[in-house]
Amino acid sequence: MGALAGLQGKYLIHPSQIGPANRVFRPSEEEVASARRVVEAFEEAVARGHGAVQVDGAMVDTPVAKRARALIEVAGAIQARERSRQPGG
Repeated sequence: MGALAGLQGKYLIHPSQIGPANRVFRPSEEEVASARRVVEAFEEAVARGHGAVQVDGAMVDTPVAKRARALIEVAGAIQARERSRQPGG
């Protein structure tokens, strides 16, 4: 329920809680792909001197692009952490 309720994370008191928490808060592949489209389109718009752009029917401005970057960072951090916990990782 965590991510669906608008929560962004939780405190953990035992390493066994990491996996379940990551599963709850990990952005889906579709969310990450959408965030990448948002960031790319926004950066292109800024390079052309625009402060906003439309992506997938929605207006994207600085706050939206910041949230998209944060989502990409969360996904990357979870993925990196999981790789480091795998044997040979």
